[in-house]
Amino acid sequence: MRTLIFAIALCFLFEKDDARFLEPRCKLGSQFRPNSAIKEKIVDGSDAPRVPWMAAIFNEEKFICGGTLITSRYVLTAAHCIREEKIYVVLGAYNITNCSDPLDVEGTSVHHEFSKDTKENDIALIKLKRKVVFNDMVRPVCISLNMDAVAVQVEHRSNFDAFGWGSTRNKTLSDKLQTLSMAKYDRQECSKKFKVEIGERQICAGSRSGDTCAGDSGGPLVSHGLTKTKKHIYLQWAIVSYGDNDCSGVGVYTNVIKYADWIEEKVSDASIEDQEETVPPPLYTTTPPPYATRPPLYAATPAPDDRAFLDDNCGKFDHVLYGVKRLPFLVTIFGLDFTAKGTIIAKSFVLTNNINILLGPDPDTL
Repeated sequence: MRTLIFAIALCFLFEKDDARFLEPRCKLGSQFRPNSAIKEKIVDGSDAPRVPWMAAIFNEEKFICGGTLITSRYVLTAAHCIREEKIYVVLGAYNITNCSDPLDVEGTSVHHEFSKDTKENDIALIKLKRKVVFNDMVRPVCISLNMDAVAVQVEHRSNFDAFGWGSTRNKTLSDKLQTLSMAKYDRQECSKKFKVEIGERQICAGSRSGDTCAGDSGGPLVSHGLTKTKKHIYLQWAIVSYGDNDCSGVGVYTNVIKYADWIEEKVSDASIEDQEETVPPPLYTTTPPPYATRPPLYAATPAPDDRAFLDDNCGKFDHVLYGVKRLPFLVTIFGLDFTAKGTIIAKSFVLTNNINILLGPDPDTL
């Protein structure tokens, strides 16, 4: 295959959108008949940067699922992760064998139409006993509240980033948070593989190089975005739901956008009574990986404006804190339907071998 080399001018993609978000302050600043093939579900992923919205869910004995912080009081996860047992949540978690300060849970809300057999409506909320205080290590991911505006975008997206502590190639859970780039497939591909109809409330995604696997359940599929005020955000599109037993590269994910009304209703019902004393976020002693992903220079999705967020603080990612200065010449390029790697070779230019590059109007933005 012929490789094309491009020197591209860097730019920010910028576009208006009328979608609303659960947390307005988010930004990136600094069914069918039960099938035995279905398994609750990163194989061949890589060490992730430490992202402030990741939550690790434990019972009294072990880690059970991932989740995402979406407000100062709520964690979003998969419904099949919620069982009749006492659970705890660790926020800002990175190494699940060395984390502290688990937070008590006041209650859980499992979607009333969740099917244990088919994993339809596989979505749940965990309400923390007390509110947490946001900082660079603990901050919510962005959740869109405007289905009409964003649903079109998700149908046209081509990739997402998955995060979790699930089984690796050696069939053991990963101690450190892992990440993997996932491509969105036609839902019929998953319907054929799992012999079940995959509806519009679900997303089919996978990767030739890896997959989410056992233990990644409840974790997110996210992407980068850019608000109208040019603030970078992380937007959650889906929740890891299920895949096949061998984690062979394709799985089914709950489409979060389709549950925006349900999420907003549950969170709003509790907001009035949230007058309790806040507690400081946990302190962690683990060290993030040295080569964290550089924050986007392209917005993967033109994101809605700040008023659309559930929490004003969602989506912030302190890229300096997470070690991007270790390899300052490496960049990730985010387009509307692609990502690419590159190397800074001059003030206004990046060298890459990706043929999907879009040239931007602002060559001086870096």
